[in-house]
Amino acid sequence: MSTMAAGRVVMAALLWIASVIIVRSLSIEDFGKFTFIFSVLGMLSIITDMQIGRVAVVRFSQGVSDPATFGGTYVLLRLALGLVGYLVALSFVVAAGYPSDVVRAMAVAGLVVVVATPSHAYDAVFEARMRLRRIAVAGTLGATGQLALTAALATAGGTLLLLTVPAVVYELLVIAWKIPAAHRPVPFRYRIDLREWWSLIREALPLSIGTAMMMVYFRVDSVMLTQLDSFSAAGSYGVAYKFVDLMHFAPGWVAMAVLPLLVRAWPQHLQAFREATGRAAFLLAVIGGLMVCEFTVFAEPVIRTLYGTDYSPAADAARILVVSECFAFFTLLAFNCLVAAGLHRRYPLVTLLGLIVNVGLNFLVIPRWSYLGAAVVTLVTDVLVCVLMLLLLRRVPGMRPLPVPPWRSALFAAACGAAAGWSIALISAWLLGALVTAVVYVAVLGALRLARPDDPDDPDDARVRDRGTETER
Repeated sequence: MSTMAAGRVVMAALLWIASVIIVRSLSIEDFGKFTFIFSVLGMLSIITDMQIGRVAVVRFSQGVSDPATFGGTYVLLRLALGLVGYLVALSFVVAAGYPSDVVRAMAVAGLVVVVATPSHAYDAVFEARMRLRRIAVAGTLGATGQLALTAALATAGGTLLLLTVPAVVYELLVIAWKIPAAHRPVPFRYRIDLREWWSLIREALPLSIGTAMMMVYFRVDSVMLTQLDSFSAAGSYGVAYKFVDLMHFAPGWVAMAVLPLLVRAWPQHLQAFREATGRAAFLLAVIGGLMVCEFTVFAEPVIRTLYGTDYSPAADAARILVVSECFAFFTLLAFNCLVAAGLHRRYPLVTLLGLIVNVGLNFLVIPRWSYLGAAVVTLVTDVLVCVLMLLLLRRVPGMRPLPVPPWRSALFAAACGAAAGWSIALISAWLLGALVTAVVYVAVLGALRLARPDDPDDPDDARVRDRGTETER
């Protein structure tokens, strides 16, 4: 798990550096087009993912009679979905009348979903067998190649079209590494089995509907900005959203690590199920608290230094989106718990409500407050969906009361870190202030945990475990 975490951090850093190069190589308007293109491709997980991957992980974890044939059939299904997604993306930009440079760039960038969709299928084998290091190695290899090509193209005077190519190269490198690595534990036999395809789709349908609507409200604001405002507004919002994309590696990594544990614990070992949830919640709370205190103080100098002064006005939107992503952390954790317990049928209703609220409010606020209004709407939506998901999680046997992370301690540590970092930044460089913020945050949080071993917010606290045991009984 530690190797996977390190790999995720390295991969996120490499991809972030590549994004900085892209932003600095394009005008605000062209970067708005770039953001729009990849927002549309992100929304296509409605088609390309459908949460079939989680169903496949469960099946591999529980054991299938013929894993080689099942795995090959599953990969071919994902390939077919990727091709469908590519055609949908290209048809959308043509039918909607977007400029010709956007259509050409989409034709190239859309190849990402063709390659990435079957590539993600191989992850089910690694996740089920807890061989997460192989996923981390593949991602790091791909990110390294993407960064190198991005830098080369930018140096040569990269255009919108050319700078979409490195994302495709990333996926090609990743799948080239995964295929032989996945074939070692499972000798995939590639066969089209329409009955198995339908079985997987039918089982994943409640998940796919809910996740589809969640992906839409995560990405639809960038698309709406191009229609209700401008590509330049979408570009500024895209810079603000870069920090959310970076943060999203944390819940993705935690979910990937904890889902197999939850599946194995349910339903015979409810206490182990609860404890795994509590530890994941604690880790997400610590990461979220650190990001909030850093961006509360340093969002503007970070954006100015990395992306240029033209994007400095996006600092407030970045602060709001970082707080919003912290709520999304726990939404994703609750979602994985419900999937493991097989109690996710109401998830689509929650995300449908979130989508309606998000789109409706964006129509009202974007014409008046542009991307800042879109950021506020994202926060409102994420809070609503998180609360509703936690209420659903309370209905899971053994999960009442919920294992609450140490949020009070995290907030206090975040306040101390932010105050210390801000004070240092007044008399020194903001980078030193950011470093001091992180050190003080970790130190204060560690001191609080040592001083209060019976903190009722601590998921490892004996009293919380006792309450959970009583509930289980």
